[in-house]
Amino acid sequence: MCNKITKISQQNKYQWIGICNHGTAHVFWRTSKICLPANELELLMNKALAGRLPVETVGDEYVLWLNRIAIKLTQQDYHDIQELFSYGAKETVMPLLQRETANDKGRLVLH
Repeated sequence: MCNKITKISQQNKYQWIGICNHGTAHVFWRTSKICLPANELELLMNKALAGRLPVETVGDEYVLWLNRIAIKLTQQDYHDIQELFSYGAKETVMPLLQRETANDKGRLVLH
């Protein structure tokens, strides 16, 4: 169980991304919490920053796979989650695993 999660991107209290003291990424999207390796999150954030978050289109909806869990999104949800991921990438160019060991002043940390 992760006791310390540092938020790296947040839209509201139900949509945010954090990294724990074990180096695991935690994606909170409304009622879902998905954990994935930090390096996978970093790849997703960089793709989102470039406007290419990897989604499948099904009719007028989008499907985003995170660690074998599918999140079904409307077009607005797709833009929101892409913004959530890209904000984390814009925050700093420091790799996620280095961020955790860097000075955490000014960051919101959950205990």
